[in-house]
Amino acid sequence: MQDGQAALISAASRTLRRYMELCDVPAVAYDREELRALFAPDAVWEGAGKWNAERFGRVSGADRIVEMLETRLPPNPHFTLNAHLLGRGTLKPCGGSGTGVEGQWPMVRLSTYTAGGANITLTELRVWFEADRDRALITEYRPRRLWSQALDPEQARALAFVLGVDTETTHTSTRRAM
Repeated sequence: MQDGQAALISAASRTLRRYMELCDVPAVAYDREELRALFAPDAVWEGAGKWNAERFGRVSGADRIVEMLETRLPPNPHFTLNAHLLGRGTLKPCGGSGTGVEGQWPMVRLSTYTAGGANITLTELRVWFEADRDRALITEYRPRRLWSQALDPEQARALAFVLGVDTETTHTSTRRAM
């Protein structure tokens, strides 16, 4: 791989990891404008597969994507814990512009809800970026739920411990690949 391609792939990887950090609950800090700045102005966030398509649909435009995400992020009390753990993914250059990057990752998400209940979900992420050497913007984000299991509170606490999720702040513990 050429140095220029490696820089594009590195920028895309940093963008996705920061996106996950900003969507974790609790988080050290949430910044709406920083989240918005991770998306291209005409970006698309679309649930893939039957379950995600019905639940999330298709949202177009960075502002509308952030509005949708904020229905689940603080100060909205949807989650008490929402931790994203990315598995080993693949990133490769794509498109004819020489600045496109396509990635695919397995992701485990552990969630507990203010209304009660908890679950663990395995998701396939497909994400496309437009990048330069220093920065990548998400142009398409497509999560597809592969499997989900309801958990009782004791199971959720045990899994948080095993996965290395700090329930006080998910910021540092969930950034590593599994």
